Amino acid sequence: SLGTADFEIAQRRLAEIIVKGAVKSNDSHLSVILENYFLDKTDHLASKGSARNAGRLMLECWGAMVKVGALTDERQKKFVQWSLARNHAISTISRNLGVLAAALAHAKLHLDLTYNEGAVLAKWPEFKPKPARKVFEPNDAELGRLLATRMPENLRRWILNSLATGGRPGAVLDLAPASRIRDQKLIDLNPEGRRQNKKYRPTVRELRVQTRWLNKWEKEATMLAKKGEERPPQYCFYASVDSVD
Repeated sequence: SLGTADFEIAQRRLAEIIVKGAVKSNDSHLSVILENYFLDKTDHLASKGSARNAGRLMLECWGAMVKVGALTDERQKKFVQWSLARNHAISTISRNLGVLAAALAHAKLHLDLTYNEGAVLAKWPEFKPKPARKVFEPNDAELGRLLATRMPENLRRWILNSLATGGRPGAVLDLAPASRIRDQKLIDLNPEGRRQNKKYRPTVRELRVQTRWLNKWEKEATMLAKKGEERPPQYCFYASVDSVD
């Protein structure tokens, strides 16, 4: 049942099962608490990458073998300092510590944890938030230069659909022929089967210029299919927002 005939490997696998399945306490390793939380909760959400990254950063700062009970105020402050040194904003640090708070709650453990952005700044006033970034609004000439630049076809498609819909990055990646409500000249940014959440995806107008390139891309996809070249149904073939980045 342990998947091996090697006694040493079997011992290690059994020990891992016992450690991960044991009743959690402040003497438990943080890595186990986080892993259980990710597997049970966040790995099933769109934010799974961000949650995993937060856990990686905390273990990198505090050490892979750190235990929950060792996460004192001093250790928490160390994480804030360590993150600021890597040019992370206070808001980002707060979100990362929020993952820790959620993981501890999932394990039914209590720890005096400072993770809200306001609470972090109130407790350690020497840490200053980054000044708000000035919003960059490109003019028509700058947009023209962007669209005239040589770039991968997938990126061009993503940029054009982003400009036309104003959709979130992931919503634009999900755009497919099935998103179009053709008789009403509309585009539903929420694909069938996706439950609406706080990151609401609306239905928007399909711009006339957008209709031209969507029809063009669909025609190209039909021609490729006739040649036996099957492609994903989406207009942009990137697998995730990381590809866009």
